[in-house]
Amino acid sequence: MVSNKNLALLLIVAVVISLGGTLMSLNKIGQIEELRKLPLPVRQTGMAAYVGNVSLTITSNASCVVSNNVSFGTAGQPSDSVNISTNADNTGEGFSDCTLANCTGIEINNNGNVNLLVNFTSNVNATGLLVSQSDLTDNDFMYKVKNGTDAAARPGCIEYDLPEWSSINNSESGEASYICGNLTSGDTADTVTMEFNVTLEPDVVAGTKTAILTINCIQN
Repeated sequence: MVSNKNLALLLIVAVVISLGGTLMSLNKIGQIEELRKLPLPVRQTGMAAYVGNVSLTITSNASCVVSNNVSFGTAGQPSDSVNISTNADNTGEGFSDCTLANCTGIEINNNGNVNLLVNFTSNVNATGLLVSQSDLTDNDFMYKVKNGTDAAARPGCIEYDLPEWSSINNSESGEASYICGNLTSGDTADTVTMEFNVTLEPDVVAGTKTAILTINCIQN
């Protein structure tokens, strides 16, 4: 049987232990509060960088379109030496008015996507075209180049001087004749026009006169 004295001692011990436990708990709580005030550590994460590509390829297309074949029309032998031209009214000589219709020159249009070097060869020169007439020279069949269409729209030849009136050689010479060294491919600036001049004498041989021109468009 526990005496009251022993019970009191037990109670005192229990209280002391309880108070000690409480003090320890309060101390732990205080430490936790101090820890909460400390800055949280920064988490270090790994980072990787990658390079992505988007690619495509546009193929080169060197191409040209030739239009407006020249037809001076039909007339008799002239009474005197005359010049008929694709940039003139030739009705006084009995031929067509080339400022209005079918003989306004040969237009060359760059319809590709690269700049072009343009030249040509002809199957005949003045002698081959006219066969025979008095005082026949190479200058009786000539060409020049206009930048743009006949109406001077869409001028496409850049960085080079355009040929003025020059005699046309036949392909047997082995040399192509110059038209334009750099014909651009933009839709609003992509054209040159070849003009032609033929000199006729009263004794020109009758018959149809035809020259076949081969126009070469070469990527610059």
